[in-house]
Amino acid sequence: MHRHPIRSSLARLGAVGIAVLASFFLAAEAASACSFAANPAHTLDGNAQATDATAPAAPTLTVVRVVRGKGPQRESLCSSSASSCDDLGQIELQMAATDDQTPATSMGFRIELAGGALPSDLTLPDYSVRGSRLLLVWIDGASDDQEAFSFVLAISAVDLAGNVGPATTIQVSDPGSDSGCTIGVRSPLRTPWPTTIAILLIGFLLRRC
Repeated sequence: MHRHPIRSSLARLGAVGIAVLASFFLAAEAASACSFAANPAHTLDGNAQATDATAPAAPTLTVVRVVRGKGPQRESLCSSSASSCDDLGQIELQMAATDDQTPATSMGFRIELAGGALPSDLTLPDYSVRGSRLLLVWIDGASDDQEAFSFVLAISAVDLAGNVGPATTIQVSDPGSDSGCTIGVRSPLRTPWPTTIAILLIGFLLRRC
């Protein structure tokens, strides 16, 4: 049976086009994947517990950065960009404390809310964390319209023996958006319309042959 050359060519073109478009959107989604490592839990040392009864000093604390969620960013008149990290809020604190026996790199920190209200969806670790860098991440919304927040944390150092020192308080705040509502541009990487339109167009051409 003789196959129509134009129809055959269009069919091959359509299959290739669909495969290329699907690969493009799958690659774009994979490239935009976003993840953060959680602070490890502070673990105690049995030898230190048997010999150390002195609590560490109050820690020094610094707010390194506060990042808010954001909407898709316009790149040109007809395009915008977005990633899976855009809806995340981030707070980074630097923490340091000294102890008579526990090295600074092995110090733990207990974090508690001392005043104000945390942003919606932000929760504090319910265990003492290890490390000098505390990263708090929450779903803040992929929008440029963000509410202000202000709260106070009380952070205490915990040595390897489990001795807890006096707390240091630190205020964490962000003014939110300067104005009310900002209309964001929907990212072309997060909508199926380009792929759908291409498939419909190829199907239309095939029916015409």
